[in-house]
Amino acid sequence: MLDLLQAIHRYFIDPVLMLIALLIFVWVIVGWLITFNVINTRNPQARQLVYGLNSIVDPMLRPFRQLIPPLGGTIDLAPLVFILLLFFVKDWLMLKIFYVWLPAIF
Repeated sequence: MLDLLQAIHRYFIDPVLMLIALLIFVWVIVGWLITFNVINTRNPQARQLVYGLNSIVDPMLRPFRQLIPPLGGTIDLAPLVFILLLFFVKDWLMLKIFYVWLPAIF
């Protein structure tokens, strides 16, 4: 049973959490590129990319935006806090659950 849970952690939970972190990182980079007029949102493909990233990332960041106001009114710290929390869950909490607490139960 413990090997199954460790395999689920290693081959499912870790990649999903890393994919979420990668999507947020791409979303931030695309936002910077739009701000500096490298990407024009009048382009249909660019607009679809931005819309797709926003529809995925915005619901995840919305609770953090309600708690953390923008710094200086313009700098959004919610992605940074979310990624730090995501890595905390991935690296510390999941390891505690799957490698320390569960072996004590089984």
